[in-house]
Amino acid sequence: TNRPTKPMLPAIATEAPTRAEAIDRMIYALESLEVAGVRTNRAFLIRVLAAEAFRAGRTHTHFIEEHFGDRLEMPPTAEESAEAACFAVVH
Repeated sequence: TNRPTKPMLPAIATEAPTRAEAIDRMIYALESLEVAGVRTNRAFLIRVLAAEAFRAGRTHTHFIEEHFGDRLEMPPTAEESAEAACFAVVH
C-alpha cells in the first residue's frame, strides 16, 4: 500500500542510583537528542524535569496543570524559526 508514514520519536529511559541523577541524565539525553522535520515537546519536558517539585517527587495527576498550566503554549524551536525566516526571504 501507499500509505503516508508518520514520524516516530524514540522512547528514552534513564537509570541512576538516585532520582536526581536519573533526572539529570534524562535532561542531558533530551538536550542531546536531535530531531529534524517534526516539532517535539522536548523543551517542555526539560522544563518539567527541572521543576523543583518534580525533582523532589511531589507529583500528582494535576502536576502539569498546576505548575505549567499558564505556559503550555510552546515557543517555536530554533529550527522552526530558521525555516520560517528562510521561507520569508524566498517568498
